[in-house]
Amino acid sequence: MVFISKYHIGTRWRINLIKSQLDLTKKDRVLDAGCGEGYIAHSISKKVKTVQAVDFSKEVIKFNKSFETAKLKFDYLDLNNLDKKYKKNSFDKIICMDVLEHAHGFKKIMKNFNLVLKNKGVLLATIPVFDDHGHFEYNDFNFLKLFFKEQGFNIKKMVYMQMPFFTKLIHKFITNLRQVAGMEQKEVDSFDETLSFELRKKPSLTFRIYQVFFSVIYLFHYFDFKTYRNGEDFILLVLEKEIFNK
Repeated sequence: MVFISKYHIGTRWRINLIKSQLDLTKKDRVLDAGCGEGYIAHSISKKVKTVQAVDFSKEVIKFNKSFETAKLKFDYLDLNNLDKKYKKNSFDKIICMDVLEHAHGFKKIMKNFNLVLKNKGVLLATIPVFDDHGHFEYNDFNFLKLFFKEQGFNIKKMVYMQMPFFTKLIHKFITNLRQVAGMEQKEVDSFDETLSFELRKKPSLTFRIYQVFFSVIYLFHYFDFKTYRNGEDFILLVLEKEIFNK
C-alpha cells in the first residue's frame, strides 16, 4: 500500500473556497447537490445545523450511508426531482461543486434550486469551463446573467477562476504515477481523508523518483490551497434567491 495524499486532491481547496464565499452559520440547513464521496458535506456539517447530501450515483450513496450522523444525511436523487423530494424554502444554502456540466435539464435543475431555497438563500456552484466531457454549454456570461434572472436569482458573483498552481500540478503527477507504477485505486473510507493506491508490481526507480518530487510538490500545495485567482478553469457562481419569489 502506498500513501499518496490527504483528501481527494483539490477538495481541500474547494472546501476553503466554499467557506470563503458563504457565510455559514449554526442555523443553516444546507443542500450539497452532487455530493460525490461526501468529503465536502462531511466538512461543512461541522459548521452548520444540517447537511442533506444527494447524488445520482447509487453506489456512492450506499457507501456514504454508513457515515451519516444526526447532522448529515445522504440520499440518492436526480437533481431534476428535487422538487418531489423537498418542500419549498427548505434550505438556507445550496452547494453544487463541478456538477452542472454533467447534468441534463439545466433549466429544470436551476428552477428546483430556486424552489427549495429560502428567500435570500444562497447557491454556490462551480462549473468547469472544459473537462473530459467537453466545454460547458452555457459559458456565455451575457446569456447566464439573463438566464439566472429569469430563474429568480440575483448574481452576487460570477467570475472565471483557476485552480492553484500546485494543486493542478499534483493532478498531473498522480496521473504520471499511475502510468509509471501501474496503480489502481483502492476503495477506502470516504472520511479517513486519504487516497490509497495498491501497486500491481514492485516500485521502479522512476516511481521512487516521482514519489520524492510528489512529496515536495505536496508540501508547496499547503501554501496555495487557500488562494483564489482569476483564470479560465471554471466558473464560480454565487447566486441569491430574490426575496419576492414565493
